[in-house]
Amino acid sequence: MSEQKQVIQTFERVCMIAEHIPPDYSGAGRQATLLAKNLSELGHEVFIITKTPNPSTSENSRLHIIPLKSNKDLACTQFAWQCFRWLLFNSKKYDLIHLHGLNRATWGAIIANKILGKPILFKYTLPADEAPEIIRASRLGKIKWRLFKTMDAYIATSSKFHKILSTEIIPNITVHLIPNGVDCNVFKPLARDTKQSIKECLQNEMNWPDATLIGMYLGGIEPRKGLETLLSSWRDVVKEIPEVRLLLVGPVTKNAGKSFNDKLSAQIHEWGLGNYINFYGLSDSPETLLPLADIFILPSDAEGLPNALIEAQACGIPAVASHLDGITTDIVLQDKTGYLIQCKDKKALTEAVITILKNPRWYSAETQLEIIQHIKQHFSIESIAEQYSALYKKLSKRNSTYV
Repeated sequence: MSEQKQVIQTFERVCMIAEHIPPDYSGAGRQATLLAKNLSELGHEVFIITKTPNPSTSENSRLHIIPLKSNKDLACTQFAWQCFRWLLFNSKKYDLIHLHGLNRATWGAIIANKILGKPILFKYTLPADEAPEIIRASRLGKIKWRLFKTMDAYIATSSKFHKILSTEIIPNITVHLIPNGVDCNVFKPLARDTKQSIKECLQNEMNWPDATLIGMYLGGIEPRKGLETLLSSWRDVVKEIPEVRLLLVGPVTKNAGKSFNDKLSAQIHEWGLGNYINFYGLSDSPETLLPLADIFILPSDAEGLPNALIEAQACGIPAVASHLDGITTDIVLQDKTGYLIQCKDKKALTEAVITILKNPRWYSAETQLEIIQHIKQHFSIESIAEQYSALYKKLSKRNSTYV
């Protein structure tokens, strides 16, 4: 009798490098940890090397978070060197390297990969830092670009970045379009009575006794997010809808500095909006805040693929966002799940916000379901993790083992 071959499923062991992860503020880091969690649940063993000193511990035995300690004055350089050493001395623990965004450790990881001969892929997270022309124009740009082009795969999170990378990277078959994901079991709408009860608690906390509607922004407090346009627009919004309030959720970023926050605060005071706009600061649990919003607003001048916009829509919240071709257009369906307006267009922003807040159709069960279904279809983290898992198998050429 001939022996029957049995196919045993194998899963690649992945080493991710993400400079910052929660509790540090980092959209790329949040995505890295969310993806790692779901990949480990699929069966992969995942290591995350990070500079974050006290990351949240994981109860998943297949997910390992490795914070590398470094002197503050030499943090970036030390992190790069420590990553390089960890990759070399722990090469038997992983099968491939997955880089989340560009930092100094990127170049050491590529060199380590050349020594070890393991597959390496790069996830493109922010055009301001990672665009090909930015890399080439940086110090040692020609060398960096040559190294950058040697990776085995590139992940574009939006159709815009896929087009850019496909044009710049040869062969472009190494560029894959895989968007950011959202856990729709975490970011989801609240029952009407529950939402109203929790909203009232937030209104009391913010000292909004007469507020019935909440507009929300979630992201870094920095110039590229279009907040000056938003504040200027809010003057006209409250004239039309006095019961609406605006909550700005997020930290003042290092790039912006305290001066930008002071500038916004001065504008709020000058325009008499102190009773209508509040800074909430960084939230460790945005999933508890976003479902309370009646409208989500993201008037950014530039984005990678905004997590907050995807998460808000996963909660069934209609959105108004800047029209960023191949970025926000991948998320918001015009006049179906929200409105897209031109950057810095105060009038269009005002009109879109008022239209949503005054039209009951935006709060119907049918519209909420349409918003949620669109997000689940295109951005569910379970689907995103499956796409990465398939790519890992393709790169490692270890689809199965026969015994």
